[in-house]
Amino acid sequence: MKKALIVTLSTGGGHNYAAASLEEKLHEAGFATFKSDPFKEQDKVLDVLISDGYRTLAKTSPMLYGQMYKAADKNRVNEAVIRIIQKKSEKGILAIIDEHDPDIIISTHPILTFILGALKEEDRLQIPLMAVVTDFEGHHTYTAKHRYVDAYITGSLHTKADLIARGVPSHKIFAYGIPIRQEFYLPRPEKDENEPFTILLMGGSMGVKLMERVLESLVAMPAFLRIVAVCGHDESLYKRLMQAYGKGADNKEILIYGFYQDIAGLMDQSDLMISKPGGLSVSEAIAKRMPLIIPYLIPGQEEDNADFLDGEGAAIKVEDIGNIPSIISMMMEVPHFLKAMQENLANIAKTHSFDAIVDKARELADKDKVNVDSRLSALIFYNGFLRSNADGAMALEHQLLSHHIQAVSMDLFQHVAPALHRSLYRSIAHMAERIDVPEYLLSVPRFRSELVEDVFVRIFFPLFRRIMRRYEPKIIFSFYPELAILSARYKKHYGEDYHLVLTVSEMPHNASWLVRGVDAYMAADPVIKERLLALGAEESRVHLASLPLEVAQEDVPRQSFLKESMPTLVFFGDYLEKWEKPKRFYEWLNESGWQTIVVSGGRKKIRKDLAKGYANIHEIKEVRTIQEVLSHADLLVTKPLYITAYEALRNKVPLVVYSTQKQPLLDIVRRTAMVASNMDELKSILKTFLGSEEMQTEFKQKIEKTLEALSMDQAYVQVAQLLIDGK
Repeated sequence: MKKALIVTLSTGGGHNYAAASLEEKLHEAGFATFKSDPFKEQDKVLDVLISDGYRTLAKTSPMLYGQMYKAADKNRVNEAVIRIIQKKSEKGILAIIDEHDPDIIISTHPILTFILGALKEEDRLQIPLMAVVTDFEGHHTYTAKHRYVDAYITGSLHTKADLIARGVPSHKIFAYGIPIRQEFYLPRPEKDENEPFTILLMGGSMGVKLMERVLESLVAMPAFLRIVAVCGHDESLYKRLMQAYGKGADNKEILIYGFYQDIAGLMDQSDLMISKPGGLSVSEAIAKRMPLIIPYLIPGQEEDNADFLDGEGAAIKVEDIGNIPSIISMMMEVPHFLKAMQENLANIAKTHSFDAIVDKARELADKDKVNVDSRLSALIFYNGFLRSNADGAMALEHQLLSHHIQAVSMDLFQHVAPALHRSLYRSIAHMAERIDVPEYLLSVPRFRSELVEDVFVRIFFPLFRRIMRRYEPKIIFSFYPELAILSARYKKHYGEDYHLVLTVSEMPHNASWLVRGVDAYMAADPVIKERLLALGAEESRVHLASLPLEVAQEDVPRQSFLKESMPTLVFFGDYLEKWEKPKRFYEWLNESGWQTIVVSGGRKKIRKDLAKGYANIHEIKEVRTIQEVLSHADLLVTKPLYITAYEALRNKVPLVVYSTQKQPLLDIVRRTAMVASNMDELKSILKTFLGSEEMQTEFKQKIEKTLEALSMDQAYVQVAQLLIDGK
């Protein structure tokens, strides 16, 4: 008899509910099952902090909870917090595993999925791991250790696509539905035409005070309705509703329950459900083909669930409770409306199968308890302070994973020493603003070697060694030369057997780019490749490879000062402070028909020139991400750099490059940009672009054509495969 250990945490009812449903179904299928909440059983302090903390925060400060949830998804530093939880809980978790000796572990909570994946990563656990994603959008906590998760169970194909976008290989993801009790899979009986229109009003396991306002709006409707209100564990809410509506109301049949077990039976009697979109409540509604109105939610994962259902036409997310009566009246008058929502729910459920979940669990349990290859195929290092650098690295990670080459990308210094990294960066930025270092000094390799490389290596060598011993990569991809220098030193010192690949995405001006120990250079542009060869790089080691590219998807709020009615122009680059008579240009620009964002980088001359205060020109010192300005830009003007052209492409923003020097233009710039060599040419381009639909269309066509060509570039995958195979 195969043994299954199902682990969960009590943050909301959904995770426990999924665990209980799995335990019941697997037991029926012949498994010996054990369900455990490790924090409750082994660490009361963690249980209070995590479980009780979630309930308190979600109930009293939902907006704060939502902000924390989203921040944790975007910031990889959240791993440090979970690592602390892991260190405190792993002994107890391993004790539970040793006690039951399961053939498979199934996690229904993202924190436990992370911890179990980390234990497998450290070779302290070799048991197959299945993760159940109990919401309809992924999260970094679910996917951070995806290399060590053998299977993900998701609630929809949409969720599967989201996990793939986060780097999880598609062959590990199965859209079999979030586990719910068996009775929800039974079809709803045909409803008697004489039965009144019935609304099931719910607030989840914790109850929701806004239910009172919804119920009040329903009672005020003129139509006869049957309303079934379920308050969950919220006893105070139950008492208030009983006091107000326990004896019914005019023209309404009202039934009020506290915690109610047979929700499936209530759905069978209902035409519509009004509820918050917890993952399990949504899954039950999908299984029962129960149309939803969503008037309240906990920001975070429930907000994602609501947006998903609303986008699929399976639910209506309302911003104003006062609009609910008119929506219900429309549903009652136009029955086809509800039928269409039911069909959309059925479409989501077409891949759902609890039996398939059991079969997948049995398949994994039949595997021998062996760990994955302890050596990671590819470790990708990037500089997180350069957004384009990070974007390229993570796009490369996804590209390699899609070709079944296991890869992990990280900002090494931010990952292992965030405070030190931040301090060094601020110090360098502070010096750069105040000291004008002659370029010829930076061109002397001896200067860089003595004053930069040695100090750099001494500071970060122990940190680098720690990462190398954890991952033991077969290949290192570095997106900046300093890391390649560190890697080459490590390789020489320890004689490690791995390949080193350096990505070159900017014009190399001196031989410092030629690092000993590099097995392959990935030149992002033909002009860059020619320059590397001219500096002395071996031709056999230089490969032409476009920087891996994914179109930007981040939804960034519009800058508050921007007007919807005006096209937006963005200026990047320090060249602005070198212009002659810049004020005359700014005066022209202010009246040109553009509204302009100038990213000054804090340069005093630019800020002084703009100090007059132009109505249509807005200066920003710096941006957290380039998407903050490019997501709303209609045109970008900047220096002719590969990285900037790359970012413009990612965001599908037309590009104008400004260059007064005669130099070979990069191929990506020639293919996608207009070039201005003086202010008059720039004015002409800006004015023409504004009034010419043909010119705008031409730019867009160039962008789409270049994006298509770059998406076909598999050079990184080919080089990685050759190095792994030893060719």
